[in-house]
Amino acid sequence: KQWYQRRVRGEDGTLSPSAECVTGTCSKPELTEHVSQISPDQETVKAGEKFTVRCQTGYVPEIPELTCQTDGTVSRLDNPPKCTAIPGVKLLKLVSATQSSTGWNGDPFRAIDGNENGNYWARSCTHSQASKENSWMTTLAQNSAVSKVVIHNRVDCCSERIDGAKVYVGDVFCGQVVYEAGKVIYEVECGDTVGETVKVVQNDQYLTLCEVQVIGVPSDDTPLVNIAPGYPTWQSSEGWP
Repeated sequence: KQWYQRRVRGEDGTLSPSAECVTGTCSKPELTEHVSQISPDQETVKAGEKFTVRCQTGYVPEIPELTCQTDGTVSRLDNPPKCTAIPGVKLLKLVSATQSSTGWNGDPFRAIDGNENGNYWARSCTHSQASKENSWMTTLAQNSAVSKVVIHNRVDCCSERIDGAKVYVGDVFCGQVVYEAGKVIYEVECGDTVGETVKVVQNDQYLTLCEVQVIGVPSDDTPLVNIAPGYPTWQSSEGWP
C-alpha cells in the first residue's frame, strides 16, 4: 500500500511531520445487485484514482466512476456501486438453446445461463465443433418485438473469432458484429423486429458465445416470414460465372 505522512501545524504556524501515517488506497468494492463488473482488475487504487462500474444489460450505473478520496486520516470511495433499470427496457426470457455442432464441451445452453464470465474455462461459454458454417439459436418464452441482441464475447483467447457473426430475429437479418480489440460486449440493433427465435451465424470461424441477451417487449404482432425460398428468380444479365 501507499502511505502518506500527516503533517501538523504548530503554534508558530510551521508545518512539522507527525509520526502518524495514514493509508492512501481504497479497496475494490463487492459487486452489488445488477453490477456486472468493477474495473480495473487490481484490488486497490490510490487516492484520487477511480474504479469504473459496469452494469448488467438493461441497467445503467448511477455513478459510472467511483473516486478514492482521502481526508488525511482515512481513504474511502465517494459512493457505493449501484445500478438502476433503464425505463422501458426489458430483458426477455430465453427458454432453450441449440447449435449446429458442439466442441470442447461448449454446450449451447451456456450462452443463456445468466453467467457473463468471458473466460472459457469458467464453463460459461459455448463452442462449436466446426470451424466453418456455424450457428447458434435460442427460443424466446413468447413472441416479442426485439430491439437489440447483446453478445458477450470470449476474453481469454481468440476474441477476434466473433468478427462478422450475423444476428437474426426469426428470418430477419438484424446486423453483424464488427470486432474491436479489447471490446467485450457487442450490441446488434434489431429495430423491434418481431419473432420467437434469435439466431447467431458465423460462417468463417468457430462460434463461441459467453452470454446472449435479448432486449425487447412481448408482442402480439405476426413475425415476418421469408416466403422467397423455392420460387423462381431472374436478373437482367449475368457476368463472371
